[in-house]
Amino acid sequence: MALVASALTTCRLEHMFHILIGVFVLVLILCTIEAAASYQARNSAVSGYYTADTEKVYEKGFLVETVFDGNKPGLPHAHSISTYIGTDLNMVKSVVAVDSTRSNIVRILLPLSLSSVSQVLSGSPNGETGYRDGRLDEALFHNPKSFTTNDAGHIYVADVRNFALRKVSDVTTIAGGSNMTGRRDGEGKEASFSNDFDVIYMRSSCCLLIADRGNRMISEIQLPRVGGSCPGNSGSKLGGLSQWSALIAT
Repeated sequence: MALVASALTTCRLEHMFHILIGVFVLVLILCTIEAAASYQARNSAVSGYYTADTEKVYEKGFLVETVFDGNKPGLPHAHSISTYIGTDLNMVKSVVAVDSTRSNIVRILLPLSLSSVSQVLSGSPNGETGYRDGRLDEALFHNPKSFTTNDAGHIYVADVRNFALRKVSDVTTIAGGSNMTGRRDGEGKEASFSNDFDVIYMRSSCCLLIADRGNRMISEIQLPRVGGSCPGNSGSKLGGLSQWSALIAT
């Protein structure tokens, strides 16, 4: 009988031990969950912010909405719009963009919406590539990559496959255009670029800066001044345009 009583006592002690271990584990889990909830609450309490995880902090109030889709089937002259846009300051408000795929420059009337259509400003409406200066409706480009505008309303286009920097009012070449890559300074056709460069207008110094990534160089072109000042709206056929302001796609 003593042996039976001892065995029963041992079983009860082992059972109680297992129960205590289970309770301890449960308490530990509950404490961990509470600590995690408290940490998240403290981070969420920061005004205007919330956290998706411990490494990222997202600021509230910034909603992304597509207002123009250049890949929409049937949309004329607007497939794969890329690089930079600028706001036309004429009475007819519009956005100007470079369509690198179809090698033209397009104008899109504001306000932008998913039903917006584009109009070819210069270059071939059929996506024909080439190198031809002249009137807006006669000029040809080859994979123009980016553009910038000055206060006079002129558009300066990095026409990368033609290795040329083009000006659009009527279309002319201001630098490059030798049909091959290079890295020479000089005036007009003496200058040369790689096939990977961008251009931006710098109002403060009245110049164009060419970021030639292929050659790992930055070049400068001083624009003509009028009376010692950088010209304002001087009768460009395009009217006044602001500097490029946004990147659509690359």
